[in-house]
Formats: sequence, structure tokens, C-alpha cells
Amino acid sequence: MNNIVNELVMPTHVQCALDGRWEEALLINKQSLLPPKEEFDAWLGGKTNFALEVFFCMPHRRVMFVGVRWMNRLPEELYEAVSSVVQLMEHRQASGKATYPTHFFEESLSVRLLTDAPSYLEIGVNNFWQSVGSCVIWNAGEPPADTQGAISRVSALAPQLLKPQPSNVILNVAYKNPISHWAGVEISQETNGAFSFDEELLNDYLGALNDEPF
Repeated sequence: MNNIVNELVMPTHVQCALDGRWEEALLINKQSLLPPKEEFDAWLGGKTNFALEVFFCMPHRRVMFVGVRWMNRLPEELYEAVSSVVQLMEHRQASGKATYPTHFFEESLSVRLLTDAPSYLEIGVNNFWQSVGSCVIWNAGEPPADTQGAISRVSALAPQLLKPQPSNVILNVAYKNPISHWAGVEISQETNGAFSFDEELLNDYLGALNDEPF
């Protein structure tokens, strides 16, 4: 299991995006319910690059989520998958019973995630991946990621990420198997509504990832 999401947490909300446009995500929570299938199909609009993320509540109110991407699935398959995830989220919230993120996906979608070595590590801004931009700080086959090397890459390729942001700065741990999926954890601190990159949090998470026995 991925060391950085290896704790019992409560799911808070689900969001879906098309073509990686998280800026325009479909939000599903207690206030914004899953729309009827006809409305969902209209939102899909025939697009085939579909992604879903489940957010979990972490200590200190930091953001953490696990996401999956499906390509070229039928609308009814996507709606069934989202419905299953939302139903389990609502059940967990009603019962007050926390869960491991990996167990949540096994129970709702019958898929085991976060078991192989990551394909790459990326830093970006929650729900602003395209508009703010992101930076891959490590790829499979490279030496283990280290904090100073990561900061050097970001400084050279996406220096805007080191400035205050409108949303949480995220370390995204991406996987290719068994399907495209990822785990995201916050590496920022909030001050007056702005989120600033936190080097210590990045260092802690990279250390945890490098300790995994792949």
C-alpha cells in the first residue's frame, strides 16, 4: 500500500472531470448530489477521457485524494461506477466509519490501486492543473526523488508553483497499472486564503515513498 495514504480517513466528496479539466469538475457532495443519468450524459457530451477523484479528510485539514481515469467507456458504465463510489461515500459518512483509501476503491469498484511502483511524481495545484500548470519531478527509472532535486526542477520548469496559489499545492503520485490512477497529498500551508509550497511536507512524503519496498 502507498505509504502516504496508509491511514484511516473519512471520504468527504467526489469530483469528476473530462479531458483533465479539473477547473470545470463536476462536484458531488452533501450539497451537490449526483445528477440523474440524463443530466450526467449531457455533461459528458460524448467525451471519452473521464476521471474521478475521491477526497478524504486528513489531520490538520490537509487535502488528500485518490483518482482513476477511464478512456472510451460507455456512459452507462461511467454512471454506474460513479454511483457506486457515491453510494459508498454516503454510507461511510452516515455510519461515521473511516476507511483506507485503497479499501474504499476495492469495495466500491472492485479494483486494487496503489500496489505497484509509481510511474511518475508531479507537483501541481488542486483543480488548477491546466490553468496554473504542473511539473513532473521524477520518472520511473530515475534515482530516488529528493527534495532539493524536486525544487530545482520546479524552479526551472514551473517556478509559478513556488508562489502563493488559490488552492492546495499537491504532490501527485501517478500509476499506470492496473488502470491509470493516482494519489494526491497536500504539500502546502494556508495563510489568509493563499496556499504556499511547504518544503518540509514534500520532504516527508518523498521519504515515505522512498521507503516503500517495491
